[in-house]
Amino acid sequence: MEKEWKNLEKELYFCRYIDSSNAILEPVSGGRFILVFTLSGKAQFILNDKPFEVNERKFLLLHPHVKSHIRSVSSDFRACCICSMLELQGNVTYNIPPSFIALLIQHPVWDMDVETTRAASAFCTLFDYNCKNVSGSHAANIATALFTVFVQTFYEKTKKYIPPEQIESVTVITRNVITRFMTELRYGFKTQHQVRYYAGKVCVSPKYLTQVVKRSLGLTPKEIIDRKLAVESMYLLAKSELSIQEVGNELNFPDQSYFGRFFKRMLGISPMAFRLNPDMRLMSRLKPIRRDPSVQLNLDSADSK
Repeated sequence: MEKEWKNLEKELYFCRYIDSSNAILEPVSGGRFILVFTLSGKAQFILNDKPFEVNERKFLLLHPHVKSHIRSVSSDFRACCICSMLELQGNVTYNIPPSFIALLIQHPVWDMDVETTRAASAFCTLFDYNCKNVSGSHAANIATALFTVFVQTFYEKTKKYIPPEQIESVTVITRNVITRFMTELRYGFKTQHQVRYYAGKVCVSPKYLTQVVKRSLGLTPKEIIDRKLAVESMYLLAKSELSIQEVGNELNFPDQSYFGRFFKRMLGISPMAFRLNPDMRLMSRLKPIRRDPSVQLNLDSADSK
């Protein structure tokens, strides 16, 4: 199992089933966001040197910054592991408070009621199907959508556990602007690369959109657009049969030369070099999306008009 897991290190996301015969006894985080749903039996995880037990009524939500390994499993242990790189997590959690992410690090194991168990089972089935049967550029979008539904639903059910003093002061208006921008970006990034387009969709000025997004996510809208294009380029080059020129056309770059310069600026290598040795870990070269919960956003700016 360890060898098989390492063979998937270059993937943006994957789904794997483990049991008592192949459970990994080595560190399993590897800089990944991991969901572990126990289907039968039980296992003991060591997370940052602390023991946690999971069973059929508990699931594990493992943050990439948590050091972890499996210490022991029962003879009937079987679990579904859904793993993603940080990029997928960033797309999924952009409108979830950082205080909630901090809560996950402190409290990684959660109880599941009957309703949550059914939802988790459906989520695993759909995600596994997507990994095995869907190819091309749509696969990553479907994976993101599935992750989003699960994490957002989980957040709504558990946000009451976040201490009030840890909830950041980003207002409903600001969060709505960011959410609408990220939604428009998800559907329009292949053809629309300009900030002014998304500002128009959100009904604010480009300057105001830049202010709000930069202060909340740590990157400007343009940087987020370019990041999205770079990740999609990597996925198309690695997973599709499109030529390099066709990938550039798919993402609405003026010509292959422009696309090549963009790709090398973002990732440090040419599209051809990446196609010969596709490694999604190069994503770590992209600027990360970060959020500062202490930021007070000025919503009285004239730019919002």
